[in-house]
Amino acid sequence: MVVFLFVFSAQAGLQIDNAYCGTDGAWRDVTPFLQSKLTSNTVAATLEQPFDLIGGDPAPGRGKTLLIDYHYNGKPWRLLLKEEYPTAFRIELPSAAAVAPGRDPLATALMADIVAHPARPMADFMYHRPIFIAYSIAFLAVLCAGIGWFKCSQTKSNRS
Repeated sequence: MVVFLFVFSAQAGLQIDNAYCGTDGAWRDVTPFLQSKLTSNTVAATLEQPFDLIGGDPAPGRGKTLLIDYHYNGKPWRLLLKEEYPTAFRIELPSAAAVAPGRDPLATALMADIVAHPARPMADFMYHRPIFIAYSIAFLAVLCAGIGWFKCSQTKSNRS
């Protein structure tokens, strides 16, 4: 009997697993944002105040960090970036500053805080914003029509 054994290696290239922006109990999941910036196995992006690209500032008035877990050619990496002025974060992946998960005590502590205080998804803002705008325009149109009808009815009653 012949048995074939196939072993599949981890996906080659760059894969972003998780990314979080924030500080002490106030985190936002920015994984979709970074995944959307992935081209040709690299990421080159900036994230600036007021953090509109990720749904707003997750911790107003406090210094933030960006924690990114990714795989590059099948090997896990963790990158920790501190907020800087004027551009909050310059993100380049893969990064020489990344270390294996568990090697940086600060990054490990921050990940524990993220687990203890689940991050808000950025999708709640980014994907519902066009719907909010459409409903706002419809509301204004109905309001203007109501005001117009009221003014017309006042004019008719004044003529009588």
